[in-house]
Amino acid sequence: MVVTAMPVRRKMGRRAMLGGTALMAFAAPAILSSPLRAAGTGFDAARHLLSRTGFGPKPSEIAAFEQLEHDAAVDRLLRAWKTEAVTPAPSWIGMSPPQAREAQRTFQEKRAARAAAGNPP
Repeated sequence: MVVTAMPVRRKMGRRAMLGGTALMAFAAPAILSSPLRAAGTGFDAARHLLSRTGFGPKPSEIAAFEQLEHDAAVDRLLRAWKTEAVTPAPSWIGMSPPQAREAQRTFQEKRAARAAAGNPP
């Protein structure tokens, strides 16, 4: 009977991990600034970008974005975003956990009382 040794799996050391991270940090700008991105996004990339950031783009919207460079397209999408909330914050935002539990208990009691009186929630 012949017994062969099992191959030894080595763990990735810290140096290898840091080396890979450093390689990615230096390679990412070169990859992301490739000449292909400067030529415009193209129809498929514009459709993908608009589909991921919206709700089903129209062909006219895709056509408007396909001529833009990727960075310009993203800037155009984010230009209309508001930095302030449109809806007011809920009333429980400033409550501590015990206060929130008490408010929830009070709400549930009122709800149960209305249901018992014949007024469903």
